[in-house]
Amino acid sequence: MKKVLRLCLVVAALVAPSFGQHLKVLHSFSQANDKNIPLGGLIRDSQGNLYGTVFQGGVNGSLGAVFKIATSGTESFVHTFAGIPDGADPMTGMIRDSAGNFYGTTSSGGTSGTGTVFKIDAAGNESVIYSFGKIGSGDGESPQYGRITRDSAGNIYGVTPWGGLNCAASSYGCGIVFKIDAAGHETTLHKFTGGADGGIPYGSVAKVGANLYGTTFSGGSGVCTLSLGCGVVFKLDASRNETVIHNFSTSTGDGNEPAGGLISDNSDNLYGTTTSGGAFTFCGTVYKLDAAGNETILHSFACNDDGSGPWDNLVRDASGNLYGATPFGGHFNCGTVYKLDAQGNETVLHTFTCGRDGGMPFTDLLLDAAGNVYGTTMQGGGLQCGRIGCGVVFKVTP
Repeated sequence: MKKVLRLCLVVAALVAPSFGQHLKVLHSFSQANDKNIPLGGLIRDSQGNLYGTVFQGGVNGSLGAVFKIATSGTESFVHTFAGIPDGADPMTGMIRDSAGNFYGTTSSGGTSGTGTVFKIDAAGNESVIYSFGKIGSGDGESPQYGRITRDSAGNIYGVTPWGGLNCAASSYGCGIVFKIDAAGHETTLHKFTGGADGGIPYGSVAKVGANLYGTTFSGGSGVCTLSLGCGVVFKLDASRNETVIHNFSTSTGDGNEPAGGLISDNSDNLYGTTTSGGAFTFCGTVYKLDAAGNETILHSFACNDDGSGPWDNLVRDASGNLYGATPFGGHFNCGTVYKLDAQGNETVLHTFTCGRDGGMPFTDLLLDAAGNVYGTTMQGGGLQCGRIGCGVVFKVTP
């Protein structure tokens, strides 16, 4: 697995940035207030309040929390994690149902210490829907980065990068795809072998009809890091049969090592990103797969002003424009927010400085009806957390 926690230059953190690209910091996290390092994206309620998670912080020390940013800009805790039994260290954003309940995952904690799926009701009460099993049990372990998906019947779907079957890529297992029904019963839909079927899935799955689509960071037929494969796009049908619909590679400008999941459009096209590969070898791509599995590279990042190493899901507006974030690249190598139009033309909406505007967004983005883009960064903001900042919540206005 690639090292994801690179530090921006300390000198960049001391620069007072000019937010020339219409970026507004809605909240800066602080070590003093004991809440910091948001890794996941945001959700928004009907009143415009924003909700998300922090990997560290909260009244129980460094176990993580769910926060709320009111429309007034005031921040408050909705829930602080305690480790056992309710989970710890959330690394992804949440989803919301029509009744106002939130659902999410923690990467550790729970009854076995390997993470949980949780629910927070409209009154702020948390309950654990599922605790993953002990290390070596064959269950999934430590869900990370990708949000869970929920269908109209209340079933929850997701992936874990570890657990399942032992494999060459990881002594902790190569990950699973899981389903949790409305009664809280878990079913493992697929255990990755790390071979031709893929291995180590990070991103969320997309449900299109009766099928689930997702990505794995390694495995497949390509040859990448340690000869473990370059990752795949997979499909699981209603009978749990897996089909690899694309093998990533290092040839012909293809992307490789996708960490983000997939989104779909009304024509069953799939869109995603890769952390590496592309025309500039190591900088990553945005790609499209049509319903027949044919791939088109929509954009190759150049590891300079336009960004590098996109890590999470895209978001798509009604006009077919795609929006995303990169944790690296840009003027200060602290990441960017970008837009791709339907023809694949890229516009950088903001370049982060790792200063007061934030830095290193590993987040997926939230798009409102007016075209405003919201997200989080894991660094920047105030000069705390080792002088690299504890992260921010931001809004970019078009």
